[in-house]
Amino acid sequence: MQDYKKLLQEINSPDLKLVGKGWQCLVFEYTKETIIKVYGTDIGKKNLQRLMKFYNSLDTTNVEFSTPEILSIRKIGSKLVVTEKKLQGTCLTTTVLKNMTETELKKTLNSYVEVLFNIQKIKTDLLDKAEPLDLKGKFFEVRKYSNWNNLLIYNLLNKYKESERIFGGKVDNAGLLVEGIIQTLREISLSSYRLIHGDYFPANLLVDDDLKVQAVLDFGILTTVGDPLFDIALGWTFSDMYDEIKIFSLKDYVGDIIKNRITKSSFRLLKLYVLIYSLISANMYETNDPNEGHFTWAIRNLNSPFYRSSID
Repeated sequence: MQDYKKLLQEINSPDLKLVGKGWQCLVFEYTKETIIKVYGTDIGKKNLQRLMKFYNSLDTTNVEFSTPEILSIRKIGSKLVVTEKKLQGTCLTTTVLKNMTETELKKTLNSYVEVLFNIQKIKTDLLDKAEPLDLKGKFFEVRKYSNWNNLLIYNLLNKYKESERIFGGKVDNAGLLVEGIIQTLREISLSSYRLIHGDYFPANLLVDDDLKVQAVLDFGILTTVGDPLFDIALGWTFSDMYDEIKIFSLKDYVGDIIKNRITKSSFRLLKLYVLIYSLISANMYETNDPNEGHFTWAIRNLNSPFYRSSID
């Protein structure tokens, strides 16, 4: 999908303006009120229809930001074209963040964390507890899970078995690490299930001129209903995954805000969830290249004494 001009010719819309690029799609401005997202058919029309139903099911009464609304799904040639309502605001791309002053960054990150904690206030009647939204099962296999712990343990073991040879050569005492994670998970008793976005990071947000988050985009690949601390853990580590902002550490700043809002035992759980995400996502791009950026990031986390202290 790199040659987007050719792609636009295929969908009979040659003059559209490219406004963004997601993991699975390209995003174009369509009208003043709408955008279109162009996917390959590998995502599956049923998956997009399920996403449409999910967005329609969201009760956002208790939050002050918008969520997406899918208006139509069409197959045009070899592509699936999704029309969405255009949400207002500026996308927090890395370029936008790099152009901010320290004061602007801190103001943005305070709103970032506030909204991160409020995702759990959104309600949906589409998903049962521990039910994955994504039918492709990229991270969470689509099946019935008895509880949150079962969802994580099942998929953790699956991902480890798939890449055990790679992990064994890169992660210190990989087998013992996985055993420790599972044992710690079995000690967790989750009494309250909440909506999890699963891919909360700056570029999935729109902010207004006052740097307040106005919209949260792109639920999907890790969206489920479970422990909201999982979302908070990912939002923390995703705040600047690859340390691209040099003015100060975004991740440390976000982490300090979070620490002031949760208990020490909850923060320990955040570190455990970063370990779990690092393991299940390590080979997400399926390159089998041990030098690929996300893979090396994940391996570094899995070897980190800071994160591994969560299972001591």
